[in-house]
Amino acid sequence: MSDETSHTAPAADGRAAAVRRGRVRPWVWGLVVCVAGAFTAYVRAFLAVSGLTDSGGGCGMGRERDFVRLDVRDFPPAARCLLRDGTAHDLVPSWTAPVLVAGLAGALLCAAVALCLTLRRRRTTTPAA
Repeated sequence: MSDETSHTAPAADGRAAAVRRGRVRPWVWGLVVCVAGAFTAYVRAFLAVSGLTDSGGGCGMGRERDFVRLDVRDFPPAARCLLRDGTAHDLVPSWTAPVLVAGLAGALLCAAVALCLTLRRRRTTTPAA
């Protein structure tokens, strides 16, 4: 009977260790996806300011003589053209700031959960003697 117990106990520990190992991986992938999404939104915002995208057609939109100034903010990314007639034209799409903030918040959440799970796993495992 002790032979059965010693045989099944390592298998249960092996499965438990595999489950504990597998719990961290989805959070790490979530971290990677959130950082990639935030980075993409940030790069997209600066491409819009440079005029390389179709979002605004440039600051003057063919009316360079009407251009007064360009207000640019780095975080959250924003760029606004002010024209002589008082109109303002946003170059950065409105969705970039929420996607950037959500991506950074998601990355922070995923990193915190992965870290907590890793630390909990290290505390519960016994060192080999």
